[in-house]
Amino acid sequence: MRATAIASCLMAWSRRCMGTLVVGGNGALLQAHRSSTDEVKRVKSLTPPSPGVPGVAEVYTLSVDSPLGKERMKGVAEVMKDLKIESFVSVMGLSAAAYKNEQDEMDQQVLPMTEQQKKEWLQVDIGYGPVHKGKKPAMMGSSGALACSLGHRHIWETALDMFAKRNSSDERWALIVEDDVRVRRRASPSPEEALREALASVPAGVDIVFLDDRHCWGRSGELGQGVDIYLQSSQAYAITAKGARALLSEPFKRNADHWLNIPVHDGKIRGFCPKRSRIVFAHEYKHASMIKSNAAKLNLLSVFGLRVDYFRNTRVVRRRTPPPIV
Repeated sequence: MRATAIASCLMAWSRRCMGTLVVGGNGALLQAHRSSTDEVKRVKSLTPPSPGVPGVAEVYTLSVDSPLGKERMKGVAEVMKDLKIESFVSVMGLSAAAYKNEQDEMDQQVLPMTEQQKKEWLQVDIGYGPVHKGKKPAMMGSSGALACSLGHRHIWETALDMFAKRNSSDERWALIVEDDVRVRRRASPSPEEALREALASVPAGVDIVFLDDRHCWGRSGELGQGVDIYLQSSQAYAITAKGARALLSEPFKRNADHWLNIPVHDGKIRGFCPKRSRIVFAHEYKHASMIKSNAAKLNLLSVFGLRVDYFRNTRVVRRRTPPPIV
C-alpha cells in the first residue's frame, strides 16, 4: 500500500519539470520531478532497491527529456540487463536546445546555478584558452557542455546525500554513466564479471574509477597528482563519498570530462584505470552527440583520427582521438 501511495504521489509531479526517475528491474517504478525544495527532499529520501553489484550503493544514468534521450535510454536498459544491474536511478538533466542562449540556460531553475557559479563558468577553459573570450553569455549559443556539467554535479550531490543516508562501508561506490554508454563486448571474462572484477581490483585509498575506453586509453593502474587534466570522457565512472565531496569542492569552470581529473591532478583524491580486459564501457563508437553540433563534420573528421569540439561559437581541433579499445 505504501509503495503504491508513493508511486501515485510521485507520478502526479511528472509534468512539472525535469528531475529523477527511479528504475527497477521490471521498468519504470517511480517518477519524481523537481519543483520545490520539499519535493526534492522527499525524492532523495526514497531508497530504491540495491543495484545488485558488489560494492555499489547506487547506479545513476544521465539523460535528457528529448527524442534522442529517450532512444538512448533504450540502449541503457540493455546495458543494465547485460550487466545484471537490478535497479538504477535515471537523472533527467538539461537539454541545451531548450534555451535560446547561454545566459538563458544559466538562468534556468531546473538545475539552478548560484551567482558565483555563473561567474566561474565564464572562466571555462577546455585546454585552448578561455571559451568565452570576453563574450557575454547572452552572446553565446546555449551550451551542451554546461548542461552536461550541471547534470553531473547534480548527480554528485544526490550521491553524497545517498551515501550519508546509507552509511555502509560495504557499498562504497556510486556508478555514474551517461545515456550513450554501451557495453564493450570484449570485456572479459564477461561484461558483468569485468565490472565486478574492475571494482574489486581498486586499491585502498582510490576514490574515482574510470570505466570507459576513452578516459583509460593507453593507461591502467593508479592515477595521482599531476595527471593530465584534459583526459576526456565522463561517460562511465564510479566515485566514493570522498570523491563526490572532492568534485563538489571545485569551482564551476570545467566541462564534466575535465572536471573529473582536477581533484586527482591536485592530489585531493586518487584515481584508477582498470586493466584493459576490465574496461567495461565503450564510448568510441559512431553515435550522435548532445554536446557537439554539426555531426556531419564531426564524423568526417573522425575518419582521419581527429575530433572537433563545437561550443557553438568556438571550434577547436583536439588531439588525435585514441582508437577504441575492443
